[in-house]
Parts: sequence; structure tokens; C-alpha cells
Amino acid sequence: MENELEMFTAYFDDSGSPDSGTSLGVAGFVSTVEKWVEFEEAWHSILAEYKIDYFHMRQYAHSVGQFKEWKGKEGKRRTFLKRLISCLNGRVNKSFSSAVVLKEYNEVDSLYPLHEAMGYPFALCGRTCSAKINSWRERRKIMEQVKIVIEAGSKHAEDLARVLRRDGQPEPIFQGKKLLGALQAADLIAWEHTKAHHGI
Repeated sequence: MENELEMFTAYFDDSGSPDSGTSLGVAGFVSTVEKWVEFEEAWHSILAEYKIDYFHMRQYAHSVGQFKEWKGKEGKRRTFLKRLISCLNGRVNKSFSSAVVLKEYNEVDSLYPLHEAMGYPFALCGRTCSAKINSWRERRKIMEQVKIVIEAGSKHAEDLARVLRRDGQPEPIFQGKKLLGALQAADLIAWEHTKAHHGI
């Protein structure tokens, strides 16, 4: 059982666009403040070793931006990514994710007031992740609310804040991810989770 006096923070990012593609997802991790401090140190140490200012999965996946010179160097790419992922071992308590298949969402939304009631795809996914966190808290008898931090700049971010406020949940804190390894890790898992829905 978790120590109910520990303070937990969840970091989330989204992947995909509500206007194109197959799906949109939100994913991330929850951990204690103490473990996040350890994680940030380990994450940024690896980035510094590889002379990477910050990790962005889209840049990495397409070998552009900071990763332009890495194109074709699969051994280096795999080693780098495995080392980043290893930072999560023992430093996060749980991962959460949710995705919406856009074609199906839009079909239902055209017939019923879906986005009015549940939010646009980004808000629906964020709301679902928040609900999963609450279930996780209840199972472990964690009394304190989990602070939720989400990468800033997503379309319909205010819609997510509206839905969580309406439902009596803590409003998310929107921050940039260039300085936060936790949001960069959320970017990685959100990308992979959403990619798994392509081709459905």
C-alpha cells in the first residue's frame, strides 16, 4: 500500500491531431515528488551525454531537428531510447493512457451531443486518464489528490480544464516540456500508444 502522506504528480502529453489521422491519445506517468526529482536528474544526464537539449518523439522518430545527424544510425538510436526508457524503472508508480479513434468519435458526435457532454477528443482522453488516476488512488487508499501536469499548447486544452472543473476534479496545470523530462517521457509513451491505434 502506498504511503497516503506522499504527494503524487502525474505528467501527461497528447499525440495526434483531432483534425486528421486515425486517433488521438493522451498518456503519461504518476509518481511521487521525490521519485520525479531522481528521474529528472537521470533523464537530463543522458540528454547531456548525447548533447540533446530536450527530447521530442516526433523529431526522434523522423530523424529531424536535433536528431538529423542520427539518420540511419540505428544502433545509436536504439541505445539512446533504451537508456531514456530505463530512467522510468523504479521511478514511476503507474502509467495511464487513453485514446480515441477519431472516425468513430466523429460519427457518434454527429448524432449525439458528445463533445458537449464528454469534451472534444483531447478532453475526453484527459478526463479518462484522470478517472483512472482516481480509481488507482482509491485502490491504494491515497487520500491526497494527484496534481496533473499536461504539456501546454494542445488544441482544446481549455475544454479539458472545463470538463475536469465541471466534474469536480483538479484542474490540470499546463507547462512546456522543454525543461521537464517527465513531460518528454509522456510524449514518448503518448506517441507509442497512439501509433498502436493506427490502422484500426
